[in-house]
Amino acid sequence: MSERRLWGWLGPDHADPLANAPMAERWLAQLFGLEKLTPTPPVELDTAGVTPSRLDGAMRAALEKALPSGSVSYDPAGRAAASLGQSYPDQLQRRAGRVARPVDGLAMPASHDEAQALLDAAARTGFRVSVSGGASSVTGALDVQSGKPVVACSMLKMNRVLAISQTNHVLTAGPGAFLPDIETALAQKGLTLGHFPQSFHGATLGGSIAANGAGQRSDLYGRIADNLISVPMATPSGEWRSEPFRHAAAGPWLGGLAA
Repeated sequence: MSERRLWGWLGPDHADPLANAPMAERWLAQLFGLEKLTPTPPVELDTAGVTPSRLDGAMRAALEKALPSGSVSYDPAGRAAASLGQSYPDQLQRRAGRVARPVDGLAMPASHDEAQALLDAAARTGFRVSVSGGASSVTGALDVQSGKPVVACSMLKMNRVLAISQTNHVLTAGPGAFLPDIETALAQKGLTLGHFPQSFHGATLGGSIAANGAGQRSDLYGRIADNLISVPMATPSGEWRSEPFRHAAAGPWLGGLAA
């Protein structure tokens, strides 16, 4: 559970700007009236205390048949990490070394077809699926409360930019593509997606679309949904695709169902 820092969106190599700065710490304590609070250092996760997976034999067999070897994990530490985002309650759990409701498994599809196979397995055997990208949610979206087992579906193996058209100014990318990687690829063509949320360094394209994200430059470039043209989606009932073009003369824009 140490892959996230309490002071920023970046990973473990992101330095704490207040580390070894006692004067700054004393000033903040005085400013917010914290002098009388008892210091509580962070606690490492005790994997022995993570609730055992509730997936039964049939569910595990369906999962492992749906995805290639190595794409499914029941490891307690991995399940715990996949259960927390970046909300304040999430951060408190991470700092205390505990997870109230850990997911029961972690699946990592590497393609649209594998994601569809995962959802097909869920529909057949009854487990739930919670999808995440960079796990940068601050709304508690990863805290899934369900009476049935829950499998976290990570999109990070689908972190790739597939195509960029300079003629049409169209980007095609996987749902796990991180926003900085997208911007780097677009900058080489003199283009930008223009989506710069607070969680920019840790957010993915799919997560931004699913959350109908906005950012500091949305007044200029629009929300992420304003720039979405079309999307194929895996669902428990099979594949669904929006129309291939953003604008049509008749009917609503179905791509809005994805954002």
